[in-house]
Amino acid sequence: MPSFKKTNNNSYLREQRKDVVSFHYTQKSQVKDFKQVFVWDLDKTYLDTHFDSLSGLVQIIFEKAVQKRNVPGTASLVRAIASRDKKPLPLYFISASPPQMHDKIKEKWDIDGIKPYGFFSKDNLKNLRPGKWRKLTKHVGFKLQALMELRAMLSKDCQMICWGDDSESDALIYSLFSDICSHRLTDREVLKLLIAKSVPKDQAELILELRDQQDNFDPVSRVFINLAVDTDPEYYRRYGRRLMAIENTFEVAVDLFQRGFVSKEKVIEIGVDLRENYFFEKFQIEESYRLLCKRKRVGKLTDEILRPLFISEGLVEPDFDPGFELMPLEELPLKQDFETLVRPWVPERIDYLSDY
Repeated sequence: MPSFKKTNNNSYLREQRKDVVSFHYTQKSQVKDFKQVFVWDLDKTYLDTHFDSLSGLVQIIFEKAVQKRNVPGTASLVRAIASRDKKPLPLYFISASPPQMHDKIKEKWDIDGIKPYGFFSKDNLKNLRPGKWRKLTKHVGFKLQALMELRAMLSKDCQMICWGDDSESDALIYSLFSDICSHRLTDREVLKLLIAKSVPKDQAELILELRDQQDNFDPVSRVFINLAVDTDPEYYRRYGRRLMAIENTFEVAVDLFQRGFVSKEKVIEIGVDLRENYFFEKFQIEESYRLLCKRKRVGKLTDEILRPLFISEGLVEPDFDPGFELMPLEELPLKQDFETLVRPWVPERIDYLSDY
């Protein structure tokens, strides 16, 4: 029976099944009553890390915690979400970083003032051998298994707000996770897809086994994809309105304000953080907000509340106008997306084998 261990004054439970290594910082029983959980991919989504090559992986292994850089504004964004109450934030990180990096990553969270409930990492160092190197960047099976293991700890109707980036297959993974959990795909379709995505057959079968331990329910309520490698946002239209491709944390803050996860004051704090610590100019904030309006992601009520604050704080010019018709919105928080839009919140079928 696994037990809590203590290293460097940090207690945690460490478990492993296949290449998924999980670290839990509280007893699992403490997360059963959560109605919502935040799932954050670590690399290129929270931390500005790059290990698409062997040399990149070696570099981050020897990198000190204080040397690890945040994606601009992510630390202040997480703290803004956590400020809703004084309890630890129901937040889990998933990373293909090897478990040997755990202590350094945990130290980085301490520096940022972040206290997640757990961390899933990939036992990736075993792939540093001839014939295994291509597995360093094949993460579909690992992330799906990690998500299934996380879901097994939560209440049957707990919803997940998920973050990823465009350098891997995070959009596909979260959407496929959704389809598997809600049985929109048959077992045969799932196995065919996973094997096509280089998932070992025994891991694919484990993913279905973990699914069958839970009720038929779609746990994915929102997906944010950070455009770390400048993918065209239109590429993600096939995943529906639930997925939002974002350029920066300011865009996420506006959307989370509409959904009741952060206050208007915290949206301003995140904008100021981007300006003061990451040298964002007014035109960058204006362009981000303008794009949100163009893509019909901002309601009139949201604009009436936030835009005067942007102006008074000096985040945008005094005469700034997004220049697009805003969507009708009579009350906050927004539970889903604007009902007047034609594009579905979650598509009935997605062609995962065609890259278009």
